[in-house]
This record gives sequence, C-alpha cells and structure tokens, in this order.
Amino acid sequence: MTTVFLSGSITITRLNNVILARLQNIIDKQFVIVVGDANGADKALQKHLTTLQYPHVTVFCARNVCRNNLGNWSVKHISVDATITGRAFYTQKDKAMAQLADYGFVLWDGKSPGSFNNVLAFLKQRKKALVYFAPDSAFYPVSSVDDARTLLDKCDPAAVTEIDKKIKLTATLQTLDGMAQNTLSFAAPSPDERKQRYYEATRNHNYRASLRLEGL
Repeated sequence: MTTVFLSGSITITRLNNVILARLQNIIDKQFVIVVGDANGADKALQKHLTTLQYPHVTVFCARNVCRNNLGNWSVKHISVDATITGRAFYTQKDKAMAQLADYGFVLWDGKSPGSFNNVLAFLKQRKKALVYFAPDSAFYPVSSVDDARTLLDKCDPAAVTEIDKKIKLTATLQTLDGMAQNTLSFAAPSPDERKQRYYEATRNHNYRASLRLEGL
C-alpha cells in the first residue's frame, strides 16, 4: 500500500483550503500516512486527520517521548544515540519516515531548513515530493534537483544562506547533481546516438583490422 510522509514547518499552524484539497486526495485514496510529532505543521495535520477519524496513520517519535499524538494512532519510536542533540536529534526520525514512505507531502514556509531537508531526503532516494510553498500559497511537485533549485530561487537569498549553513545545502545539491548525471549516463540512447555509436564501432573495427594486417 502507498505510504505518504506528511511534514512541514513549525510556523505553519493552520491548513488552508489549498492544503486541505490536496490532503483530501490522499485520504480518498486511503493511503497510509506517516507523520511526525512536532508542533506547527505536524500538529495541524494531525488535528485535521483526527477530525476525519482517519485510521491509517502512524506517528513517529524520537526515543520514548511523543510530543503530539492527537488521534491516539500507533506510534513508531525511533532510537537515537544519546550523544545526538539539537536538529540532528529529530533528523533521525525524519530520515526513517522518508525511507519508509513512497512520496513526500511537505508544507514549507520558504525558511525552515528541516522541512526542505525532507525534500532533499526524497530526492536522494529518487522519490518525489509535493511541496506547498507558503509564500505562493501553491503546491509544486519536486522530482529532480532542478525542481528543488526552482523552489530555492523563489526564496529570500538570506533565508537560503541560513538553510545552507544548517543543512549543508550546497554540498547536498552537488551530490544530487552527481546522481542525476549518473542516471543520465545509463539512459537509453536516442536513435541518432545509436547511429553514431554504430558508426564509431564500425570505424574502430576497421582500424583494428588494418593494424592486424600490418602486423601491429
């Protein structure tokens, strides 16, 4: 069954009609939902799902503390090393959900590094995310590093600089660029490329044959 990871910025505390309409698509299809336990978007999403009495939900929490589980759904506790604190503490939980899910549904304020990091986590696994970009009050599908950059171009440059500092954005985008290049290198050649490869192979074969005739 398809699993969707719902997440978002802590500054997003209400779900407008644009968000609710997209969320309803997930509910209508009876997808399995995994969601975190944070305040902000996580809590707002949980509240709406509770109102609908939607049953197919699992709440992910770091260690044994679950901050929000409004629907009394099943809980998945993610083990986190005792030495890990701060942002990295909750990142472990988000990584687990991104690995489990087939798709991401992210409510992003254009500033939160954690929410955008979830988008990047999906791209690293060659998965897709649907991102609600709060400044535009619109959703954007993100399935490539170019899509991610398009979203970043919409943001305040100062916000992007802060995101870069906190989640090593530049390095991650470079890694994704490398993954995209590797994918392209394994793509099926076009008809013109196949003709060119045949020509080069034939030319090389004839050249090697001439060398053998010359005793080289």
